[in-house]
Amino acid sequence: MTRAPDEKKAGVWMVRGPLQIERIREELGQAENLDERLRQLQGLRENVDAVIYALSNQELAQDRREHLLRLLVKQREALDQGLSALGLPGQLTDRPPLWYFNQLEPIMRRHLASILGIPEAPPYYQVLDIKAAEYLAQHSAFEFLADQLDFEEEDRLGRMSPYAALVLSLSGSLIQLSEPMSRAGSRRYLYQNIYGNTHPRGCSSWTGTCGAATACARWS
Repeated sequence: MTRAPDEKKAGVWMVRGPLQIERIREELGQAENLDERLRQLQGLRENVDAVIYALSNQELAQDRREHLLRLLVKQREALDQGLSALGLPGQLTDRPPLWYFNQLEPIMRRHLASILGIPEAPPYYQVLDIKAAEYLAQHSAFEFLADQLDFEEEDRLGRMSPYAALVLSLSGSLIQLSEPMSRAGSRRYLYQNIYGNTHPRGCSSWTGTCGAATACARWS
């Protein structure tokens, strides 16, 4: 059944926390001190992001890059310990270089490297693979949330389509959209990416359309 847009308030359905974290919350259910442990896990992820952001500077001196790469390993180890404490698998296992990166389609690999501002070269393999793993996790979170909320797959979402929607962009960003809130088609939205850059969350309006460069699911 299609839910009419005036049957619920705009934005009520939106998930405020990072969707990958919210998926873990759903999987673990009533685990002890779960909220605090998930906050710690998100903090560990942000530490990794901070190092990756620094590494994206191609003008780094060699000694500075080597220092950051060593720091990245330590931050990843800390993140894996946080995942292990929750009974979840980590990423630091014996895998060939670019294990996750090579699971992406070529257009997605090029796009990911372009957004990160780094070349597909050996010094950056670790960074590319970390972000590719997060990209794949975003796709998994998209499918999980769409299933949990009974969304229906759509090829496109027009500006005035009377549905709330969940969008996965080509860059791996997840965008939650309310139904249209004005005659101009503006919507409340919550934008979450894997690159660590800031963006207004939930308090602004979206007036675009979703098309071929995205995966889209609408509220049914």
